[in-house]
Amino acid sequence: MKKIMIVDDDEIVCRIAERILHKSYETVSVCSGTDALEQATAEKPDLILMDLNMPGMDGYEVMEQLKQCSGFDIPVVFMTSEDDIESEVKGLEMGARDYIRKPFKADILLKRIEMVIQNEDNRKVLERNADADPLTGLLNRRAAAREVDNYLQGSKAHGVLLMMDIDHFKQVNDTYGHKMGDRVIMRVAEVLKSFTRAYDILGRLGGDEFVIFYKDYDNAEHLSERCNRINMRLENILNDMLGEDAEVSLSVSIGGARAPGDGVDFASLYYNADKALYYVKQNGRHGFSIFSRGCESLKKARESEGTVRIDQARGMICEQAGRSGAYRVDYEDFRNIFRYIERRSEREEISAQLLLFTMQEESVQDEMKTDMMLSEFGEVAERMLRKGDVITCLGHSQYMILLTGTDTENGKMVAERIINSWKQGKENLCSPAFEIQCLVG
Repeated sequence: MKKIMIVDDDEIVCRIAERILHKSYETVSVCSGTDALEQATAEKPDLILMDLNMPGMDGYEVMEQLKQCSGFDIPVVFMTSEDDIESEVKGLEMGARDYIRKPFKADILLKRIEMVIQNEDNRKVLERNADADPLTGLLNRRAAAREVDNYLQGSKAHGVLLMMDIDHFKQVNDTYGHKMGDRVIMRVAEVLKSFTRAYDILGRLGGDEFVIFYKDYDNAEHLSERCNRINMRLENILNDMLGEDAEVSLSVSIGGARAPGDGVDFASLYYNADKALYYVKQNGRHGFSIFSRGCESLKKARESEGTVRIDQARGMICEQAGRSGAYRVDYEDFRNIFRYIERRSEREEISAQLLLFTMQEESVQDEMKTDMMLSEFGEVAERMLRKGDVITCLGHSQYMILLTGTDTENGKMVAERIINSWKQGKENLCSPAFEIQCLVG
């Protein structure tokens, strides 16, 4: 049942209005503009029926202050005993939905109130439809951009914008038809919903492009893990939809940009997330990358293809000068390097060792301490390894290391040396477990 707040300094008028409206609406009455301001937020009425002329604070002033309240969207209908055209015009210009003359007749009051509420309901439906993607029901591009911009207006607002699209989606439409393409889009929307919280922002930009804005979230390591889970879930579901004999293999490429570091509004975040997405696309698709200057350099190089000199190209992709220890990468890059070494081992006489370190649960009892210990372990390992070695973090409890040009015995010695160095000053902690796999050509 809709709720109506009646505001009038005349108690008799309030009671008459309540008696007329109570069969169709829930009512609450206040006797002053000050009380109306205090109660409007608490009561959350669907409509305010308010006297124009009240002592202390008149209807105009009340409405002006209500409009300044964040998120105020309550229709106001003025009541007045005066036959003053100028006052009526002023009220409508301020945003009043209607004017009702006192004394009012019951059937006219009910009908006018009914019409205002119906118009408000219709307006809200139109607004929702205007903000919604018709296929998935997610926010459309305009609405998603607005929601992100509104959130980032806060002084301490931060988060990350993920931009993603489906790899080889055009082949789905070409091979299986647009109906299957629409089914794929809707399924992607369902999966992405399961990876967002109620207060995050999820939208479809158009075609096979989607966007997620995670509020108060910018941990790069955890973000990479989450994106990997999204990708694996979508890859399995989408390829199951197409069947075992599918001619198209689907995956998702994801680019991210963090606020406020990479942008303070949707437009700038989208621009940089698009660069990160481009980087993923140019490096084999089916992965995730957060925006960096390397992404920007790659895109600029591609856009000016044929004009880059070899020295410029080397500067775009080489490590920073002065870097020591192992090469630390995210899991997707580690996987690509591992595949390269595996392929080389099939053709050449090379040796490599894959080390997996797992932090044992009994080592620490607190999750935060576990994360800290794992971070310390990674720093020790990275520092003790050679420049040609590669290291990556897996989730909250594991590190993976690729040692090139090393046999199994030396790999074991390296692992024990890292553990012993990390354990200095931590005698009461259990050592991380480690496994070694040998890759020999």
